[in-house]
Amino acid sequence: MKTEDLVDIYFKDRGFSSVVGKVGNLGLVKDKDYLYRTQVETGIKNLETIPDQKGENSPRWVERVEIKCSQCQKIIELTPYNSENQENYFCSLKCSGEWRSINCRGENNPIFGRADEIWTPAMRLKAAENAVIRLKELNFSKKPTKPQLMTNDLLDDMCVNYENEYDCKYYLIDNYLTDYNLMIEVMGNFFHCSPVMNLENSRKTKIIGKDKAKHTYIKKYKSIEVLYLWEKDINENIDVCGSLVEQYIKNNGILENYHSYNYYLNDGKLKLIDNLYVIGY
Repeated sequence: MKTEDLVDIYFKDRGFSSVVGKVGNLGLVKDKDYLYRTQVETGIKNLETIPDQKGENSPRWVERVEIKCSQCQKIIELTPYNSENQENYFCSLKCSGEWRSINCRGENNPIFGRADEIWTPAMRLKAAENAVIRLKELNFSKKPTKPQLMTNDLLDDMCVNYENEYDCKYYLIDNYLTDYNLMIEVMGNFFHCSPVMNLENSRKTKIIGKDKAKHTYIKKYKSIEVLYLWEKDINENIDVCGSLVEQYIKNNGILENYHSYNYYLNDGKLKLIDNLYVIGY
């Protein structure tokens, strides 16, 4: 309670200063939760007494200048300072992105021909390493995809020990088979651009390039050919995936082809399809 209430209720025969002095001598302090509550309540009351200072009511308010959005021509209001320090203005991130996609391509891009100068190979490697560190800090146990969960279940049923999100410095591997020094990647149909399904992904070239770079790095520095289990096969041909994992382990990581979409089962035996799909790695 407030010190005033304490004196009024329990020490009516003592002066306020006397009680405060005694409290100090005894080293008594108020409860922290009580102090926090009173500070919050006082802060809210003080805020309620402050007049509205938004917009034109702000003491720092300056008159706005009307300018057209460079993309959609919508009228926007800017401070004189902001209206004088750039060439193009946008009412939203969407308009900004649309305008830049048209006007900052090719030679019009301010870093055209200077990408390697501004974004050096060493910087790219460091960024990749930092990305892996950030990903490892996430709690993957709560965020696996359905195909990843099904792959984990498959390995559990086969009594194969594994580690999810295995750190390879610049890359993370979905499943590292700890007893065999082998690796499995779970590939989403759309995100990794399955050649079987021909899904329209505008970033196809970039994504396949990154997956190819990851494959090259693992093969070069870990001496491992990665087995790729694709979402469509995990969902529709889990027996093929299981047989493929079994053969992958039995052959110490050596297979004719490392993509599950190129296999089928015939009388319980793995067979390659006649016309193999080639993705580039």
